[in-house]
Amino acid sequence: MNDCAHLFLLRWLIATRRYLLGVVATLAVVSGPAQSPKSLTENLSHAPIPIHFALKEPGFVTLVIEDATGKRVRNLISETAFPAGENVAYWDGLDDLARDTDSAAHAVYHVPGKLVNPDKYFVILADALGDGESSSPSNSKQQPHMKFPAFAIRDMVNSQRQLVEKVLNIPHLRAVIGISMGGMQTFQWMVAYPDFMDRAIPIVGSPKLTSYDLLLWQAGIHAIQADVNWNGGDYTSPPEAGLRTLADIDGLAIETPSYRVRQTSPEDFKKFVETSEHDTIHGFDANNWIRQAQAMMGNDVSRPFGGDMQKAAAAVKARVLVIVGLQDHMVNPQPALGFARLLQAHTLELDSDCGHVAPDCQAAKVDAAVERHLAE
Repeated sequence: MNDCAHLFLLRWLIATRRYLLGVVATLAVVSGPAQSPKSLTENLSHAPIPIHFALKEPGFVTLVIEDATGKRVRNLISETAFPAGENVAYWDGLDDLARDTDSAAHAVYHVPGKLVNPDKYFVILADALGDGESSSPSNSKQQPHMKFPAFAIRDMVNSQRQLVEKVLNIPHLRAVIGISMGGMQTFQWMVAYPDFMDRAIPIVGSPKLTSYDLLLWQAGIHAIQADVNWNGGDYTSPPEAGLRTLADIDGLAIETPSYRVRQTSPEDFKKFVETSEHDTIHGFDANNWIRQAQAMMGNDVSRPFGGDMQKAAAAVKARVLVIVGLQDHMVNPQPALGFARLLQAHTLELDSDCGHVAPDCQAAKVDAAVERHLAE
């Protein structure tokens, strides 16, 4: 391992995912500390086919079925909450279009976790402020709940730099990589600390949210605050009605209509909604969710430059690869692509109806692009 090649993978936990710092926190199909599946192959000759995996702690899991050539057969589950310990998911043996009844005869399953090679790079993962692990409304004793002050994406980045520089004594990073809110942190990293890294790779992130993005996050905040049990954040039990509506809103945005229609039949709709709402109610703290949503809504890397994105881009010194989902309804791709043009940076455009989770559905393409960029 090259001790000088440090990667900062950022991760965040909100609504449905954790990402690396590098700011990514989890393209690795299993978000958060996780063990690999017991094996990469199973007896796939019958349905339903059990796929066993274990987690050291609760986390969000994506499982992808691929054939022997690495081509995706089925995006089985996407960023679904599972408890710590032994777990199992079941595959019906069909592909994404439910048309290949022989898929089980030739497919293998795996957790795509090759975004960064840990044998080549020293990888640092950091939880963002407000995710329930780092300082958050849910774990602060002196400033609990909504008494916890609002913070910005820049605050997340500042705290992460202190971790790297003052705690780990690392003066320079090979790269900062991040997905979703981690991608927003990556944009902030490259602008705020341009000399601190050689490479930056924001994945489905944004330097500034669009009005459509703002509408999405504001709807989630309103849903929680409209719950009669909200009590200004000082609830004694989770505001379930608000979190249930939040899960439904998130379900409309995280993937595209065509993806959801293909993945969930009308007959399976009730189970799909019940699972999504249950995972949100029991997997997220409402105060944490609101504070992180507010941080994203307020993010604008051009603010220190008088709102001029061109000046913000001129401050960047790292070589940048911008990865976007063209059909992303959760984090609109236009601002990221616009910033990439200002930087004259390389881009990878994922045209997948998986929407915001396109990096999971097209993991092989993303992994290869990241590997090439880090090696340049």
